[in-house]
Amino acid sequence: MQHLETFIGNALAFVVMLTSASAVAATPVYVVGTLYKRHAEVPAYDLKALGGMIEEIAPAVLVLDVNPTELEKKEVFPSKIEYPGVIFPLLEDKRLAAYASEPAEPMFSEIVQATIRAFDSFKTSQPELSEALTRYNEATYALLSKRWRSPADAHDKTTETALEAKGALTDAVVGAVSADGRRRWNEHIAGVVKTAVREHPGQRVLVVTGIENRGPVCALLKDAGGIELVDMERWLRQHETAAKPKR
Repeated sequence: MQHLETFIGNALAFVVMLTSASAVAATPVYVVGTLYKRHAEVPAYDLKALGGMIEEIAPAVLVLDVNPTELEKKEVFPSKIEYPGVIFPLLEDKRLAAYASEPAEPMFSEIVQATIRAFDSFKTSQPELSEALTRYNEATYALLSKRWRSPADAHDKTTETALEAKGALTDAVVGAVSADGRRRWNEHIAGVVKTAVREHPGQRVLVVTGIENRGPVCALLKDAGGIELVDMERWLRQHETAAKPKR
């Protein structure tokens, strides 16, 4: 009888240990898609709205779509207006842990330059199709911007589907170099996120990506161990509702 009680006690302790370990390992990860310079063109998802989202998430760790040099110097391409406007000041104020999710050199230039050459070659060899692709890109964002009435809309399935289709069509006509660069880029982002989670288990991690990278990155993280991937559309709609004044 004593042996049985000891066995049961040990078994219960083991279950408690596993439950506790599982709870610690489940790190909440919020993947937010940003619009770069289009934040200035979409009133419902401007820099103020982005800043409010980040403050509400209250992350302990940031994974940013900048390369290591940009993160160190706090300098980015002019099109990334959310960084000087929102994210870098937040870093200075909060002193959060931050990771650069874009590749360092030489991988950064290898992917970027190969992609630029592929698009230049496509434009030279098929100028009419290249122009059609440019118009398609502009039209896609014009239509999406029209329906974005809140940050949640920019994180919904319609947006994700439209941008993933645009990326797939682009890769299909431009070629394998474009597709390979996109794949490697997104896999690198996901790898950095996994590193951040491993080094900060249980802490709230905010991942900032370009809106076009968001869907593929979420797909890569969906089944990753130890990650609780937050449904951003649902989270944003819940917080929008909570923020509305009660009548």
